[in-house]
Amino acid sequence: MRKSAALLLALLLALCAGCSVWGEPWDICRVVAPHYREGAELVRFETVNVPEGAGMIDALIEALNSPTEDPELQNPLPEDGKILDWRLSGTVLELSAGEGYALLAGLDKTLCDCCLALTLCGAEGVEAISVSVNGALVTPELGERDIVVYDAASDAAEG
Repeated sequence: MRKSAALLLALLLALCAGCSVWGEPWDICRVVAPHYREGAELVRFETVNVPEGAGMIDALIEALNSPTEDPELQNPLPEDGKILDWRLSGTVLELSAGEGYALLAGLDKTLCDCCLALTLCGAEGVEAISVSVNGALVTPELGERDIVVYDAASDAAEG
């Protein structure tokens, strides 16, 4: 009986400890891996848990810098282009990224900027992002309203 009570208490403590680790769910915008793209789907949201007590912006940037757990998705940031630092200036979140970010071009750059804006503009007080590499502005202010999301599947069903 005593062993059962001790095991039950240990299980309960482990479950409670897990509650504080998991924290609040948050959607992180990711790029759909090319071989999983169906039609026009280029980005998709992945839910991650922001640990309680963590600063929201720091936690979101850490999630964006981390690999995805979904094999159909990929991190929009190149390995050498991760977010290194940030500063909130009014309502603009000024991001400083590694040199690989400056090498992004075309669709890859557009998708990366889109993922950053859609993820980080959801944080309280953030209305736009900008990205610099080595002090040079690479992405000027970009907010959620600047992102045009078009659902080609719905449009095709109507036509």
